[in-house]
Amino acid sequence: MHMDKNDLQLLELLNHAIKDFERIEDDPATMNFIARRVGNIVKHMKDLRDDLRPRGQANGGAHEVGGEGKPYRVTQGTH
Repeated sequence: MHMDKNDLQLLELLNHAIKDFERIEDDPATMNFIARRVGNIVKHMKDLRDDLRPRGQANGGAHEVGGEGKPYRVTQGTH
């Protein structure tokens, strides 16, 4: 298969990008930074979900939870 000049340049760019990403991936400081950022994003998404959740709905007992999350907070009166 014959590759033209543009294809060869693209292939070279991709090879360099892959090497750069592998180097970044192998750097523990970078991975810790990324993990912290992702953790912050997840926390903000959970906070947003809680802020957007309708309050005081009496729609039966079970709320949908994706297995790995906390169940919805339910405020109960004293008996």
